[in-house]
Amino acid sequence: MRKILALLFVLVSFFSAMHLAEAKKSAVAKKNADITIASLSRGEKVDAELIVSGTAHNANEVWVIVHPSETPDYWVQPAAIVKDGVWGVQISIGRPGTVDSGRHFDIMAIADPRQQLAPAQVIKLWPSARSKSKIISITRK
Repeated sequence: MRKILALLFVLVSFFSAMHLAEAKKSAVAKKNADITIASLSRGEKVDAELIVSGTAHNANEVWVIVHPSETPDYWVQPAAIVKDGVWGVQISIGRPGTVDSGRHFDIMAIADPRQQLAPAQVIKLWPSARSKSKIISITRK
């Protein structure tokens, strides 16, 4: 009888630990899903200037960061104001003219950056932030 009770205790403990681990994993995924880019799809070909939009929960302001794949630079775009959980902002992909046509760029939206950002600022890494969207890779037309 003791062996059966011990086995039951082990099984209950195991499944409780698994449930707790899944709950923590879900909470992390939910935190990271607080912000999305809805107007772009991976692999999309885009113009040099475009409006990017998405959703953000528990944020007042969203920053979009553009990273040209061929450089170590990350270009900070103007901040977007969040209204009713939705944001949108005009951004630039590459330099004026056709010099960046056909080049690949990664885009991420962030909320509550841990460093001060300014439009047109060039930084060397994705900024640390409370919430980040998934990275979307696009190509300039």
